[in-house]
Amino acid sequence: MHPLLIVLLLVLVVALLFATVLLARNGWGEPGEDVGDAGARRTLILGVALITGLNLVLAATALYVAQSSGDPVSVSEAGLSPDVQRRMDDLEARLADAERALNRSGDSKVAGPKIDPTLREATLRAKPAGEALTKLAGGTPVDVLFCLDKREAGQYWCEVRTAGGDTGWVPRPLIRPTPEL
Repeated sequence: MHPLLIVLLLVLVVALLFATVLLARNGWGEPGEDVGDAGARRTLILGVALITGLNLVLAATALYVAQSSGDPVSVSEAGLSPDVQRRMDDLEARLADAERALNRSGDSKVAGPKIDPTLREATLRAKPAGEALTKLAGGTPVDVLFCLDKREAGQYWCEVRTAGGDTGWVPRPLIRPTPEL
């Protein structure tokens, strides 16, 4: 038997023993006798002791059953439909394929936005159509921070940050894949 269950059963026995001794010493009172507040207190203490003991036994039994079952429930026993199980298997297979492809490439970073690789370079500017800060080679990876939803100087602009930490603006059409507005 689980040690916690034994302790809880001992607590129940002590509570019941306390209630019994209390009743034996003072009694319920004789029929027709007014026992007053003392009798009401004794009744309340006995009721609380019994309810507490019962709750402790039930909690200990539930804990013991949960811990002693030990066997994890399989997916088929969990009540999942075959369709849901098939979809889960498909997702796991796709995830495994993606992980294998990533490991084969030797690159631990997922490909993200970059300056259009067909360009020789793009100018990183301090503000849209503002002064030039630096030149970015075609294919340079960037993090897109924000894209303007209105044209400025005839183009949509995106604020980007390079791997080196430089932040500036480039025209939206120069980023691949083209970011959403």
